[in-house]
Amino acid sequence: MPSPSPALACRLEAARAVVQDAARLAMSMRPAPGGPEGKQKSAQDWLTEADGAVENFIAQRMQALFPDDGFQGEEGGVARAGSLRWVVDPIDGTSNYARGRNRWCVSLGLLDGDEPVAGVIEAPALGEVYTALRGHGAFLNGKRIRLHR
Repeated sequence: MPSPSPALACRLEAARAVVQDAARLAMSMRPAPGGPEGKQKSAQDWLTEADGAVENFIAQRMQALFPDDGFQGEEGGVARAGSLRWVVDPIDGTSNYARGRNRWCVSLGLLDGDEPVAGVIEAPALGEVYTALRGHGAFLNGKRIRLHR
């Protein structure tokens, strides 16, 4: 297996650190179980204050680290264009998050054009961090994961 491009490997490692910090921010804002919930945008679509705060945090950090990369947020839409584009779901599983449950995560992916090339997902309440780099596999907490058929 060839080595990953240094530019993509660098971006993945930076994204992992940014998502870790973003997950800490989300955890600090998480409602207690049974506490006040976020706003329900539609039957299955929730929004909390943390969604915007986490998205803004990630957008600012990624722009500072990689100013030529694009950025697309779930809450704010496309904020910047670039041939490489970061795509974030600041709190994936907002309805669980808003209810103080554990099954939610912070998701950040990198596209080259329309092709996914790298990604980080952290589920902090579960102690899980998933990373992947195109052509180099996917990992859970640093250990390779495989598809079983």
